Amino acid sequence: MVLEAVKPHYQALETIKPNFQEAIQAALDCLSVCESCASTCLQDDEASALTRCIHLSWECAAVCDGMTKSLLGGSKYAQDWVLLCIEVCQDCAAECERHDHPCCRACAQACRACARVCGELLLALA
Repeated sequence: MVLEAVKPHYQALETIKPNFQEAIQAALDCLSVCESCASTCLQDDEASALTRCIHLSWECAAVCDGMTKSLLGGSKYAQDWVLLCIEVCQDCAAECERHDHPCCRACAQACRACARVCGELLLALA
């Protein structure tokens, strides 16, 4: 599990609420898929037609990383990061759905899943 790899660097995983763990795992999964999608699209013969997809995939990966760190670190800005993550994941998914590449389909799916889990987290925090 990816969460175990970051355990020494942040608060004890036992103290993280289950809905936080789900959001963190979804964001880490999304980060990985987004980075892979951007890298794959950069190597595509028609990369210039995928510019927005590449940009949003990198941006989504960065936001997922930031949100994960804010949740793991107990940041007072965690809720802001979760809101931003939802927005960027939705934008990235919408863009990736416009392209008929396997990596884009996988990216859209991971982004939609992350946005859904983060939405559930916001409801739990309310």
